Amino acid sequence: MAKEQLAFATTQVQEAEARLNDTKKAMLDYQNANEIFDPQTNAQIVNQVIATSQAQLSSLRTEERQLLSYLNPEAPQIVSLRSQITSVEKQICDEQGKLTSPNDSKLNEQTAQFESIKSDVEFAGELYKLVLTSLESSRIEAIRKMKNLIVISSPHLAEEALYPRKSYVIETSLALLLILYGFIVLVLSVIRNHAK
Repeated sequence: MAKEQLAFATTQVQEAEARLNDTKKAMLDYQNANEIFDPQTNAQIVNQVIATSQAQLSSLRTEERQLLSYLNPEAPQIVSLRSQITSVEKQICDEQGKLTSPNDSKLNEQTAQFESIKSDVEFAGELYKLVLTSLESSRIEAIRKMKNLIVISSPHLAEEALYPRKSYVIETSLALLLILYGFIVLVLSVIRNHAK
């Protein structure tokens, strides 16, 4: 019974290890195919770039309004500032496009797919740990049961019987019968002597 449990647990460990290796390989294949290590980190970086660019755009527009208060809209400083604003707006659009572009390289879709693969890897890892724990429990249980069943030496037929000792029983029985016979003879002779 213990060997069967141990064999089953060992099989489960092998299956869980194979599953873990498969999910890790799927993650590596996904990362290599998309040339990206962690889409979530990339999405955070893109969001930071967008936030920084929006802050810069806000600053440039504020500066534009200030300059327009005392300069002509065709002044070289205003034209240069508008060029910078257009450039920053284009950068913001490009970065937002990375997050939700219509082609297959959408960062949000990559993040969702990667998170799914990552959760599969984590689940397979937890399952592997659980199955390893189960295997160790089975081994401990098998060892505990085996301690109760360990054969110190194999059984064999005795060369001479220790119990009952036939010669001792025969000799003792003979001695007791002789004593009983002697006692009966003594009692009968006493009775005969008294009868005379």
